[in-house]
Amino acid sequence: MAMKEEKVDEIDERMLEGFIIDSDWLAENYENIRTKHLEKFVAVKNKKVIAESQSIGELQELLKKQGVDPRTTLVDFMLPKDTILFL
Repeated sequence: MAMKEEKVDEIDERMLEGFIIDSDWLAENYENIRTKHLEKFVAVKNKKVIAESQSIGELQELLKKQGVDPRTTLVDFMLPKDTILFL
């Protein structure tokens, strides 16, 4: 059982590393990506925008059609400049 847990930990660590890399890439390229994909959800994987949609549900379907698991993909919404969100 310990061997299986170790493999799961390795997979989780790689997924986390991928999210960090993609998140850093998105932050570095945010203005350019926002301009191209304004007011849309974007999916980022391996430092690329791999899908976009105005609907999060449609984005998930697009990812599934590409064989990409939405749960392991960085997704963000490209807000207009100077937009303030109250959460």
